[in-house]
Amino acid sequence: MDMVDRVAAAMEAALRDDKTLIVYVGSPGETVLVDGDVDFRLLARAAIAAMRAPNEKMVKAGIGALAVADYGMPEYGPEDAAEMTFSAMIDAALTSSEPQAPSSG
Repeated sequence: MDMVDRVAAAMEAALRDDKTLIVYVGSPGETVLVDGDVDFRLLARAAIAAMRAPNEKMVKAGIGALAVADYGMPEYGPEDAAEMTFSAMIDAALTSSEPQAPSSG
């Protein structure tokens, strides 16, 4: 399964329980009920493309992971360094901003 399919499947699974999609059209946190088909591959491609430009926290995490892989653990090869760096950057992205519950009122 390619990355777009994996991300699309994760998005679909996240929405499967309550069928609620949080959108940021109009006011942040506006809740829209999903009552039809959703093109999760289109959403997944947009989400992956948005991560093309990492934020500062992601860059710092990637530099730290790469330094460990390159200098701290010489038994790791380039594939290991790439995986460690990518994982560290994604972890940083996921902790950059936790999902916020919509405010009432």
